[in-house]
This record gives sequence, C-alpha cells and structure tokens, in this order.
Amino acid sequence: MAKGDPPTSPVVEVFDDYVQLAVTIAVTFDNTTRALAQAVVSRDDGCQYHTIVLDVPSRPQAKRLAAPVDGAGPNTYTAAQLSKVGLSTIEDVLALQITAEP
Repeated sequence: MAKGDPPTSPVVEVFDDYVQLAVTIAVTFDNTTRALAQAVVSRDDGCQYHTIVLDVPSRPQAKRLAAPVDGAGPNTYTAAQLSKVGLSTIEDVLALQITAEP
C-alpha cells in the first residue's frame, strides 16, 4: 500500500504488554463498500491486557471489545454487533483511538 492509499482488509493492531505478550484486533471489511465484516480479538495466554478500547478510554462513549480468557480461542464480533455500537465502516473504526487495557 502506497502512502496515502486507503487501507485494505484486514486492518490489524497489536498491543504488547511488558513481557511481550500481546492482544490483537483484526478488523475485516469490504474493500469496495468499506462495510465492516467482523472484528476478531485474540490474546496470548498470560497477557496483561484483556480489552481492546476504541476511543479515549476515559470517555463514556468508548467502545470496549473483550479479549478471550487464557486457553480460549479468539472472540469474534460480527458486523451486526459492531453496528450496534456505532461501527459500520472501516472509517468509523479508524477515526477512533485504538488501544488496550487490563
């Protein structure tokens, strides 16, 4: 992808804790319509982060996606679930700060 080009699916963000264990979010979307298909949150066993936060964490409107517990597979959030919290397109997601919290 050249600088300035729109992102292509999937968009992946990885957040490492202090011992390099990570929580990851992968957001897939239609490259033409930009509509979200799903978001998958995965977490290394033992990672100190348990939640992906979309927006500034202190804001009441911040959206939180739970990471799986140790030993579980990834948590998948459907387009319908994301739409219920106001996320319908990849631009909705990218307009927000994305971070992780314990």
